[in-house]
Amino acid sequence: MGVIGDWVRRNAWRYPDKDATVFEGTRFTWEAFNNRVNSLSNSMVNALGLKKGDKVAILQQNSHRYLELYFALSKAGLVAVPINYGLAAREILFILNDSKAEALIVDDEYLPVINEITHELKLLQRYICIGSDPSCALNYEEMISNGNNAEPDVTVSENDVIMQMYTSGTTGFPKGVMTTHKNMEVNNVNILMSDRKASSKDIPLVTPPLCSMGAVFLSMCYMYLGCTHVILKKFEPLEVLKAVETFKITNLQLTPTMLNTVLKHPDFSSYDTDSLRLVFYGGSSMPVPLLRDAINKLKCEFVQGYGSTENLVVCLLSPEDHVLEGPENVQKRLASGGREALNSDVRIFNDHDGEVPRGEVGEIVVRGDSVMKGYWNRDEANKEVFRNDWLHTGDLGYMDRDGYVYVVDRKKDMFVSGGVNIYPREIEDIFYAHDAVLECAVIGVPDEKLGEIPVAVIVLKSGMSVSEEELVEHCKKSDLAECKKPGKIVFVDQPLPKNASGKIVKRLLRNQTLLGVKA
Repeated sequence: MGVIGDWVRRNAWRYPDKDATVFEGTRFTWEAFNNRVNSLSNSMVNALGLKKGDKVAILQQNSHRYLELYFALSKAGLVAVPINYGLAAREILFILNDSKAEALIVDDEYLPVINEITHELKLLQRYICIGSDPSCALNYEEMISNGNNAEPDVTVSENDVIMQMYTSGTTGFPKGVMTTHKNMEVNNVNILMSDRKASSKDIPLVTPPLCSMGAVFLSMCYMYLGCTHVILKKFEPLEVLKAVETFKITNLQLTPTMLNTVLKHPDFSSYDTDSLRLVFYGGSSMPVPLLRDAINKLKCEFVQGYGSTENLVVCLLSPEDHVLEGPENVQKRLASGGREALNSDVRIFNDHDGEVPRGEVGEIVVRGDSVMKGYWNRDEANKEVFRNDWLHTGDLGYMDRDGYVYVVDRKKDMFVSGGVNIYPREIEDIFYAHDAVLECAVIGVPDEKLGEIPVAVIVLKSGMSVSEEELVEHCKKSDLAECKKPGKIVFVDQPLPKNASGKIVKRLLRNQTLLGVKA
């Protein structure tokens, strides 16, 4: 195994004149990209006095600079701490203090947020601004201009931490996940074993935020091959369609919610998507009706990656598994997360950490070289998730006799109604099969008689309408047990709240007064 800084160095030698990144009209060849990475890396060490193992936080939206930073910091032996730019000031403060970040790379537009919390920051003293704000002593582009573009003289090993990404915090304070060079390279192998047609000629489009693990590991995977990356500042469905047509994008990465909005965009059919070779999806469960629609409309190969920030990709649903016609047991695989990846072990355990029989629901546990080094400064949390060498994911699921893993739901999202285990995803998939439903989340809310009852929060597609009675009737036509049918359906006009990975944050829904109940 190597270290990720070597990928850029090798690509600069192999493809010096080939574009590495394209962002808003700015292009850098692999040679220029590597020179910028080296200059920035050396400036971090020589000008700022940072030393191996120090943390450097990043607060910005997508750009070529984000990828430059991941490689520059890794070459210097520094640890990147990406921060979701959508977080509130108090949440950003928590991450900066918890990580013990020594420096912050910040876009000018987020300086007002930082100024709110400066007096409460414990260790952070160095600020590098992206932009031209006069209040910043250090400027990103100036650091590159003033830096030495020779390869940094820092010894880095495969087990060194390159990134401390914070979990989304959907159930409380986020935890810093320590990811190593080895984790990332093993993950590359896992993905490329599934995407067997991948080559340096691919042109991926970076759409999810690079402060989320899904966007990072897939971008890294194709940077590994020397591909040209086209980067969008943020996800907009129309901009995705424009970019695919303009740049002849071959690889597209979208979460299910992103894919849904792209396919449902009123101008979808006006754009040429024939260049697409592969759509990689993950980050949250994909409703089968949406997946079928995507396969029919985009007419390219699909790969699903099941995993998390803590373990990267541990299961893959390969292109040959995306079958729309055929035996029922084969079509059913569209609802699965695929089979365990080459460098991963995946099992289903009961509450006593014993393996359950095939077909029985339990907690998904994993081990392998893509699993994180651990949570930063969280001894109790590490003891909780790492037991007997297995990482406990908190996901509930089962494995069929052919080894396909089916994710039933998050362990913390499951609730009990009248003594029956309710798995929200099962109900959500039924709603997603309705033509008028754009987004759906099912949560458990208190009920005096049953303990909790399922409540469905629904966002309808633009221009469409449907009554609560019609959706109830839609549920009745399914084979859903009576006790699992929602006791209430709530319609909302705005998109459901999501984290940086595109997952719906159900904790926020439970707390919203629109439900008429208190969680």
